[in-house]
Amino acid sequence: MKNIVGENINRILYSRNISQEQLANLSGLSRQTINSLVSNTKQIDPKLSTIFKLSTALDIELIQFFERRENFDHRKNKNVTFEDYYNTLIQNVKSYTHLFTQKSLSSNPGLSESYISHLLNFKINDIHISTLEKLSKQIDIEITELLKRG
Repeated sequence: MKNIVGENINRILYSRNISQEQLANLSGLSRQTINSLVSNTKQIDPKLSTIFKLSTALDIELIQFFERRENFDHRKNKNVTFEDYYNTLIQNVKSYTHLFTQKSLSSNPGLSESYISHLLNFKINDIHISTLEKLSKQIDIEITELLKRG
């Protein structure tokens, strides 16, 4: 998934003629973070809030970062906050996982039963992309569907 996110960031920067430094200034992230996200050689596991900052700075819908694209749509609702997306994520996970037990979801390495419980009870306020990928894989739902609002 990191490759898709990085590829998309590169496409946007190229198509809009924006430098990594400019994106860093727009997003409030460091240039090193931007560089790590677009580089295929560096290991980075950003949080969803980091990708949200990029989506806001670039005026792009958050879910577009998680699918291979050539063209990107502008954000339809600029008032949507990270908390709105995160609440949507948790509600969607709950609706898709009602057939699973937390124990069966935690059978995937790296997702403990207590982590899933904390996540579903809003005791975790951000999620790493790698964890989102594991959760998406475990319940067999694309990340874009988990983040889809309405």
